[in-house]
Amino acid sequence: MASAQKRPKRDENETIDGYIHMISPVKTSKNKNIKYFNAVMQEKLKFTDVVCFKPDLHCNFQDLEKKKSPVSLKNIQRVPSNRTSADFDIRVGFASELSTPVRALDFDFQPPPTLQTTTIKDIEQNLNAFQKATIAIKVIDIGPTESRTTRSGQVMDCKHIIVADSTSSISCCLWEAHFDSIKLAQSYKITNVAVRNFDNIKTLTTCPDAAFEATNDIGPIVESEKKPISVEKIIRIKSAACTAANKCSVCSKDVGNFNSELDTIKCQSCNMRQRTLDITKQYKCEVVAQVDNNNTKLIIPDLVLRGRPDLVLDPNQLETQLLNSVSLTVKLNIGCTHVLDITHIQN
Repeated sequence: MASAQKRPKRDENETIDGYIHMISPVKTSKNKNIKYFNAVMQEKLKFTDVVCFKPDLHCNFQDLEKKKSPVSLKNIQRVPSNRTSADFDIRVGFASELSTPVRALDFDFQPPPTLQTTTIKDIEQNLNAFQKATIAIKVIDIGPTESRTTRSGQVMDCKHIIVADSTSSISCCLWEAHFDSIKLAQSYKITNVAVRNFDNIKTLTTCPDAAFEATNDIGPIVESEKKPISVEKIIRIKSAACTAANKCSVCSKDVGNFNSELDTIKCQSCNMRQRTLDITKQYKCEVVAQVDNNNTKLIIPDLVLRGRPDLVLDPNQLETQLLNSVSLTVKLNIGCTHVLDITHIQN
């Protein structure tokens, strides 16, 4: 009987030489409030993910990538990869040092595979969910702005666009930070779009470090019927979990229960004091619904719930109402789990 595969152990205080690519913005961890950023290290025979806990090196990394200069990272650790159990990532800690290699490298600066342009057809056929790609496309449709609540509780705007190349077309979720980066009927090279897979339909979403480069017209695109951005579905709710949160007017995090007779309240997440009158109640329902004979998880956001005067805005009563309904007719973006509208409820 074969023994279970063990995860590799970390290797302490190693020095590696190579080139830096794909530097992310500086981020803050949710649990410990630690600042860090990600990158990719080009070694001689492979590309390796990097997580750097020295944010003061961020500008140095960006400069080295721009100049395509070789780097030497000292006192790094090889830690088990978060992606595959057999690989290592590079951890740059407070004791790590950045310098110029002692000897000239015997390999040249090359972009990682994710920076090499991928066709939409190749994405649809070969890439898995959460993999990243670089695409050269033309924007052929832009949907309306809609609000989404992220897992961290932050409310953000997004748009769904349809992009195409000579091989196919695909829906892409464009977040508000990138609204000004695109125009209809223009061609772009977009770096760091991530693949999503919902009901076996591949879509794309822009990542925080996505980059948009306007290009010359990419030429003929796929000749096919224009794909709709959204569709209507008749669904039956099988289970529901509805919640209500008191949203901070600054960071949109939940401030919890509070005494509404007080004039002000301080948010424990952003430490900002504000008027209690500015705190808004926000509802959300996560449901498992039968969609096209498949059980599918969907999210019904606050704006959609408030758009139905026949729904009672109370978590327990909402759950009961949804479960007692015979069916709901809902509007969904292609490949997405957020309900855009409830157009009919059959009781």
